[in-house]
Order: sequence, then C-alpha cells, then structure tokens
Amino acid sequence: MQNEQDRSTQVLTALLVPAFALVAIAGFISEPEWLKLTLLILATVVICVLGFGLLRIIRRRRANQD
Repeated sequence: MQNEQDRSTQVLTALLVPAFALVAIAGFISEPEWLKLTLLILATVVICVLGFGLLRIIRRRRANQD
C-alpha cells in the first residue's frame, strides 16, 4: 500500500511539471488571446486536479499512520 501511494505521489508530482509549463507557454503568447486563455484555464484545471489528488494521498497516508 505504501509503495502504491509513493508511486502515485511521484506520478502526480511529475505531471505538475507540464501543467506549470503550460502557464509559462501561455505567458509568452500574446496573440491570439483565446489560445492564451485556453492554455491558462487548462493549466489551472490540471494543477487543481493534481493538487487535490496529492492532498487525498497525503490525508490517506496520515490516516494510515495513526
């Protein structure tokens, strides 16, 4: 169980890198505006989903330690 949680944590953390890369790419795009907004919205959604997944794993790990 612990190895599965560690692996899940590693995968979710690794997926955060491309999400933040989308934010950086969107920062360099000036035109078209719709593309910039789409990338920022997509990155925000991905970061939130991955963040909540990491929080769920952390809470589960803390609950198992008690």
